[in-house]
Amino acid sequence: MKKYRNIIVDSSCPIGIFDSGLGGLTVQKEVIAQLPMEDTVYFGDSGRAPYGTKSKETILNFARQDTRFLLEQNVKIIVIACNTASAHAYKEIAAQVKIPVVEVIRPGAMAAVKATKNGRIGVIGTSATVESKVYDEAILEAANIIRIENEFEEDNTENLKINNTNNSISENDSLFNSNNSNNSNNSNSLFNSNNSNSNSLFNSNNSNSNNSNNSNNESKNRNKIINWTEIEVFGQACPLFVSLAEEGWWDNEIAYLTAKTYLAPLIEKGIDTLVLGCTHYPLLEKTIAKVMGPGVKLINSASEVAKRIGEVLKENCLENTRQFESDLVSENCDNNNKNSTIKHHHHNNNNNNNTTTATSNNNATTITTSFETSRLFYTSDSEEKFKMLGSAFLDMKIDCAKKIEIEKY
Repeated sequence: MKKYRNIIVDSSCPIGIFDSGLGGLTVQKEVIAQLPMEDTVYFGDSGRAPYGTKSKETILNFARQDTRFLLEQNVKIIVIACNTASAHAYKEIAAQVKIPVVEVIRPGAMAAVKATKNGRIGVIGTSATVESKVYDEAILEAANIIRIENEFEEDNTENLKINNTNNSISENDSLFNSNNSNNSNNSNSLFNSNNSNSNSLFNSNNSNSNNSNNSNNESKNRNKIINWTEIEVFGQACPLFVSLAEEGWWDNEIAYLTAKTYLAPLIEKGIDTLVLGCTHYPLLEKTIAKVMGPGVKLINSASEVAKRIGEVLKENCLENTRQFESDLVSENCDNNNKNSTIKHHHHNNNNNNNTTTATSNNNATTITTSFETSRLFYTSDSEEKFKMLGSAFLDMKIDCAKKIEIEKY
């Protein structure tokens, strides 16, 4: 069996993303939006889709081959943008490759726990994902973490209130004053912005301490609604959704009738939150929302995954530090108004010429910057079909997608 190749990477290397087909483009889209300076290499294994109906060993084998291909492209991070592969192959791949690996399950689980109000969460996915119970475990783990965080937050808030009362002689003494270096109790807060434990997957990153009072009130109100030890998870396999997504049948009568059949048991369970536990499923989001109704929150983990990718890149000093060519148009700095608007123009032909225009209200500094990013797309099936459907979903034209023989890897 071929081994994973040891590689040396730096911040200029691309992000590598793989999925069983088009579904991972939901993650790709968020990466482009949130990390526009990063180059990307995407592989969609449409020729062997869906993964969710395959055995665990087959899924592992496919994920190994996908990973080897991306390593050959000298990527700096591997993103397993497939829930099925994340469930069955993440641990092995993360243990064997020498670069960071991000999966898509836990970010979605945390988002679901934060969203639910009645504690009844539905999960839809491939048969392999649902049968693995990986989302059940991740959601219950997330609920436990939030429960512990809420308890610590409430305890620390009470302690800080007491300290604030004792120190009220100081006119400007604020409970959450970030400049109060003498308040040693602040440094013990679980949510201290200088918390060095940034590697935690569930790091709250809640550095905006000025909102702590509102956050505490929300936590108390949510604890009245939800008993965190009694959260229920209901799984439902929807294997045909992948085929519908790959065919481009995202919002038609066939998709609607299929969704109505699959989702009926979850509606009966009274869920208020539904995790789209396959990266293909957001392609059918409109249809799913139509069936579930406005009272159910749909969780698309792609946005949370992109945030996690950014965090991991920062933690490992792998953020792209490309130099901008800047054109200073005008300078009339108004220190009283620092609100700025950033606009990105993406022109995709594999090498994208990106123009970023930064303007500020009240005619403050206006800077135009330009840089090039590389968006490479590979598939194991039809190049033309990938370009057509991929372009429609990304809202950007894919001029080139190359078919590869993934079995070689």
